[in-house]
Amino acid sequence: FMFYFRSRLVLLNTVEGPTLPGGGPPPTGSGTQFAQRARWSKLLNPDANSWDQNTPGNGGFADCPTSDQIVAATQLQDLIIVQFTNSVWALKPLSDPAAPFRWEKINSFRACDAPYANIGHDRYVISFGVRGIVATDSVEVQRIDQKIDNFVVENVNLDFIDRMYSERNYLDR
Repeated sequence: FMFYFRSRLVLLNTVEGPTLPGGGPPPTGSGTQFAQRARWSKLLNPDANSWDQNTPGNGGFADCPTSDQIVAATQLQDLIIVQFTNSVWALKPLSDPAAPFRWEKINSFRACDAPYANIGHDRYVISFGVRGIVATDSVEVQRIDQKIDNFVVENVNLDFIDRMYSERNYLDR
């Protein structure tokens, strides 16, 4: 997942490995996956040399303190809501240039099984999971499909929920 956030390029659930001479990316399949990681570039400069956390002023990373894996993410106002396999977290900005982001847990709830089906609204993010449809703000996660009980279970082929896609309809609000 990739975001332009707070004048930095932020990547989630990264695959990292040794770079090739000249700064090129590693060959396909030769990196290590960091399924809880947020990695960010140097401020205002996401070029190939701005990701080295060992050089002061360059990018960095923060691993979320969970063993869950990132499933989906959506920017919501001034934070990024990140759904993991069994929890929901927010990546929040800080004023410290050496550590510009931190992870903050919102809930221990499996909220998302459809990585491409998150819908960002003005004050919340809607996600689809095998348990139902939920809305997440920066404070809590709530089911919002009680009036259409079992909608996901009865109307969505759960074998393909990981391929489900949704988008906000701005015409119907």
